[in-house]
Formats: sequence, C-alpha cells, structure tokens
Amino acid sequence: NIGNVPLVLIAALCRDKSNPFGDYEKCSQDGNAYISFGQWVGAIVLYTYVFQMLAPPSGGTFDIEDGDLPIKSNPVINTAEQVPLLAPPEPEREPVDSNTSKPGK
Repeated sequence: NIGNVPLVLIAALCRDKSNPFGDYEKCSQDGNAYISFGQWVGAIVLYTYVFQMLAPPSGGTFDIEDGDLPIKSNPVINTAEQVPLLAPPEPEREPVDSNTSKPGK
C-alpha cells in the first residue's frame, strides 16, 4: 500500500542522529503529523477532482432511444473476420444403386 510508505520512511528517518526534527520522540510525533496532514490534503484534493470528473452532466443523461441511434451498414466483404470457421453442411445425396438397370441398355 503506497499510503504506508511515508510512515515507514519517517520511522527510518527518525532513527538517524541528524534527523530534521531533533530527538526521536519529537521526530516521530512531528513526522507523523506532517504525513497525516499531507494525506488528508491529498484525499480532499483527490475527492474534489474525481467527484467533478464523475458527476453527471448538467444537460441530463445520455439515454437515447434505440430508434434514434444511427445505424452503420457494414460492407459485404469476405474478410478473415467474416469467414465462418466451419463450412456449412453439404446436402445429403441419395445413394445410387449400381445394380439397377438403366433404361435403354
């Protein structure tokens, strides 16, 4: 979770003797406060930005009746996408009996 990375970094930073906040207790307290405030501001900015993106349009919805939709006619071209994978079944032929006599012979 990327939200926990700053907390881990502050914990590691506060163990260093040259940390920016002084002793360990003050560093941990102030560091967590800065991180919490930053995450709060980020959440507010993100919420307002995303809410504006996902808000319904002011002109209403985009519901359109099926009869009003434009119809695009596809050209009849046998491309690879339109060729069936299986050939249609051939009509069955009646078996020819070779033992029957033909007229005229």
